Amino acid sequence: MKVWWLMMIDAIVEISVNIFQSFMYIGFLFLLFNKEKKTKKDYIGFFSFVAILFIALTYFSFNPIHFTNLDEIIYTCIQIVYAVFLLKGNIFARIIMPVISQMINTVISYGFAFTISCFTPETVGSLVLKASIYRYLCMGLITLTNILVLLIILRFNKTEFKFKKWTDIVSFLVIPVMSVLIIYSCVYISILTELNPEIVGLLTFICLSMTAIAVITWFMMTKISKSNEIKTKLLLTEQREQLYKEDILHTNEQIENMSKTKHDMKNNILCLSRLIADSKYEEAEEFCNSISENLEAIYTPISTNDPLLNAIINVERDKALNSKIDFRVSINEQVVSDIKSNDIVSIVGNMCDNAIEYLRKQPENKRKMTLDISYKKSYIVITCKNKISESILSLNPDLATTKKDKVSHGKGMGIISDCVKKYNGDIRYYEKDNYLYVSAIIHSNRIAN
Repeated sequence: MKVWWLMMIDAIVEISVNIFQSFMYIGFLFLLFNKEKKTKKDYIGFFSFVAILFIALTYFSFNPIHFTNLDEIIYTCIQIVYAVFLLKGNIFARIIMPVISQMINTVISYGFAFTISCFTPETVGSLVLKASIYRYLCMGLITLTNILVLLIILRFNKTEFKFKKWTDIVSFLVIPVMSVLIIYSCVYISILTELNPEIVGLLTFICLSMTAIAVITWFMMTKISKSNEIKTKLLLTEQREQLYKEDILHTNEQIENMSKTKHDMKNNILCLSRLIADSKYEEAEEFCNSISENLEAIYTPISTNDPLLNAIINVERDKALNSKIDFRVSINEQVVSDIKSNDIVSIVGNMCDNAIEYLRKQPENKRKMTLDISYKKSYIVITCKNKISESILSLNPDLATTKKDKVSHGKGMGIISDCVKKYNGDIRYYEKDNYLYVSAIIHSNRIAN
């Protein structure tokens, strides 16, 4: 009767672990590659392959393996088929990540089996095959460690977590790793005390408390990150609204200037006709030259196929002219069609605002900036450069805001970074010939939804 109950408990534990691992491994790939809005088809594929992997795990849990590592090869193949045929993303990554996750599991499994065998009467083989309390402890530690490693991989893959801030490092690396190390220590102490019930109860409480702290901290920081993302989107919306207002004012000014120019041209033509009628050809020629110079001096707005890009560049040019900044623009119009209008507005607007803000504080003879939008091989490059009087990057390598109100300011580089990463791009900034260059490098025709 005792043997029957042990077999029953072992079967329940094996099936429970197999179910959990099936969701864990297929779910890891599902979250890693399926970043778009989930559809019914996605969920059907997910649960189908969870069931397939569960069947494979359960079969090899209760049947002998005739070929070495055959079970692990089959598990890996199931995950590769799921990733390649039902998920989206880089094909190489979809093939290699199932292999990596299975290798992580293999290393962790044999590592724990060997370590626990050193402190218990069990051997590595018995920990893998024979039902015992030590085997259950080993399975729990293996599963916990796998969860931690896969979650960290997912967090590194998330664009919003850059692990540059100490809060991200503490919340998503230090606290989880310390929690797992404490749990390992508790298991080790339990084994040394021969699973004394009182000590095991106390250590279990410690383990559950540390797990709760790690989970709560993780989810709190995730919520905070989402809140910051919403604030950034709101700031972008406010910027665009302000852009529309400024563009309307700019358009009205241009209409007034064109009306004045039209009125002046009528008078000029009448005057020119009178000079020609009076045979005063030299005076007429001089008058034509003066009219030509006046027309060249009249402000000519930027005009591309994208109305929003026209608006943002013309608004930024107005700001530059009002601040007596020499602002030059070079645009390849074909580039514009490869980037969404609202993203190029955010990138160009924030780049130019940063440059104008700096140049306003410089002497007039050093107020020079250039905006260049062009193709370079398979990349779209948006570069804004401005004259500098001294090195900026040596004092402020991340180009963080120097204003006291960091809540209301200092979002510019972050907004540019978020927009660029939507296109699998990158931001680079460097100094050359007394100019600061800020470049957004975007892969052409690789727009992310």
